[in-house]
Amino acid sequence: MFYVYVYYDPRPLKLNQPVYVGKGTGDRDISHWSKGSHNKPFQDFISHLKQRGFVSPCQRVFETEIEGEAFAKEVELITLYGRRNTNTGTLFNLTNGGEGVSGMRKTTEQKAVDGRFSREHWQDPKYRAKVVASQQQAQGTSEARATKSKNSKATWTDPEVRQKRAEGIKSSRNTEESKAKTSAQAKAQWANPEYAAKQKANNKEIANREEVKAAKAAATKAMWADPIRREKMLEARRIKKIASDAP
Repeated sequence: MFYVYVYYDPRPLKLNQPVYVGKGTGDRDISHWSKGSHNKPFQDFISHLKQRGFVSPCQRVFETEIEGEAFAKEVELITLYGRRNTNTGTLFNLTNGGEGVSGMRKTTEQKAVDGRFSREHWQDPKYRAKVVASQQQAQGTSEARATKSKNSKATWTDPEVRQKRAEGIKSSRNTEESKAKTSAQAKAQWANPEYAAKQKANNKEIANREEVKAAKAAATKAMWADPIRREKMLEARRIKKIASDAP
């Protein structure tokens, strides 16, 4: 059995963009993560993730008994996603794939485009839509879904991996850049009248649920039962009354 596999970038701001495509048999796909890769840029990327507690998702997206078909799919996906070292995409692959393709070293100039592609190329709506459509098609098979489920359960059931992954996500979302991006996205969404109306209606519906009202009432009673919080709330009311009564 031959297969084609894809590694993805698990960092929150990278939207699971594909970063490496390969063809293999046996445990070739997971060997990059467990044993290392001869592809230095990809190996540097893996090391970077491990140091920060991330686990890069790897999925087998195509399986066949014919090796030539696997090579053809590898070439197809590398062409679709594009390579960083040729300024055409997000992959760390150094060649176009296929049987008998020799490797190549990444130049300083090629390394310089990596950051730009991570920030700009993947943000191109047309390119991203094309990649997402291809991923959905490749991952839509029952075999691909089963593999994804198995890999996900295997990583999340490991306490150490689970903790590192949670810490990595929390750390990346606490950066000023991440906060600014989240804030900008929220403002853009609320600037849309249709979205704002829908959210307000949804919030109102939730607030009027009996269980939500009961929870709010219980929380209010708990606050008033706390002497310290009670005194603070009474003091706030006194200050507000004095301000309202002032001429």
